[in-house]
Amino acid sequence: MEVSGENLRFILGLKLRKFRNQRGLSLKQVAERTKLSLSFLSEIEKGKKYPKPEKLMLLAHALDVPFDDLVSLKLDEELDALTAFLDSPFLREFPFELFGITPRDFLDLVSHSPSKAGAFLRTFMEIAQGYDMRVEHFILAALRSYQKMYLNYFEDIEKAVMKFNREFGLQRDPPVDFIRLNQILAETYGYRLSETGFEDYPDLRGFRAIWIKGTRQKLVLNRNLLPVQKAFLVAREIGFCYLGLQERAATSSWIKVESFDQVLNNFRASYFAGAVLINRDLLRKDLAGFFHQKSWDGEAFRELMGKYQATPEMFLYRLSQIIPKFFHLREIYYLRFNSTVGSESYRLTKELNMSRVRVPHGIGLNEHYCRRWLSIS
Repeated sequence: MEVSGENLRFILGLKLRKFRNQRGLSLKQVAERTKLSLSFLSEIEKGKKYPKPEKLMLLAHALDVPFDDLVSLKLDEELDALTAFLDSPFLREFPFELFGITPRDFLDLVSHSPSKAGAFLRTFMEIAQGYDMRVEHFILAALRSYQKMYLNYFEDIEKAVMKFNREFGLQRDPPVDFIRLNQILAETYGYRLSETGFEDYPDLRGFRAIWIKGTRQKLVLNRNLLPVQKAFLVAREIGFCYLGLQERAATSSWIKVESFDQVLNNFRASYFAGAVLINRDLLRKDLAGFFHQKSWDGEAFRELMGKYQATPEMFLYRLSQIIPKFFHLREIYYLRFNSTVGSESYRLTKELNMSRVRVPHGIGLNEHYCRRWLSIS
């Protein structure tokens, strides 16, 4: 098993603490026996330092343990879950920094009570395996948590869109259309755009767009899409370029989640596209007028939705960004269902729960049900 230097230091720190506690020794007593400084030993136990062989020999002698037992990568059964966790892609891919911590901080927490942490991680990993949960599930969950932390509103992207609109002379009303966006993508970023129904490639028919990297990048759109859907995909492609987002997927929907950066960049480019097509300030003004009514008016809401260059899905998702930020209605629960025409079967394909009410889940990973009946029509 290949182990990074950081994990090597962490494992040694766990073993040093374990052997020391088993023998009832304080860190000060170990320092006296080895003539090593107390601060240096503390750094070793925290997994921040890895001593030279001669100092490891002193530690093994002071703790009365074989040298090989001290330096081996094998942990006892009580802590073996930690070894598996350290070697898992979760620790490498999970975006700790978005939540104000680092992997090092997480390992420091584990080191304070390794036995309890080992039991917790073993349980955690068994549950994950039982539910067929993979790293991508945790990455997507991390993105949802990140969105909730910021009320699904990101001022830096909104400002980038306003700057983009000024640079390209785009007006907020009437909204920019597919033709103008296609022109910007081709002339400014050198893209080639083509449309196909993917008839010759049955496995690709479910995709809305495919990005092809090359000297001159190419965006292939599914010609069966609505004009507003094509406009969104072109605007999203512009978002990747304008925001300088490098790591990305080649397809419009996920085949495989490879990293959190890829997921985050996809989200940021999509946010950019939604903000280009549905102007923030114009929507705020329209919503203020709508909410000023004394009672709900479904027809007025449909008229408002039809005013924008967007599908109902795009419009409703844009509301999940604007309403919590500017109208202080933060208990929002956004669901997207997909269904084939003529079918009575519906599949939940997107979920953003910004409320504090936990949604119960069934015994299967993809089984979802709500506390209240949902009307799907």
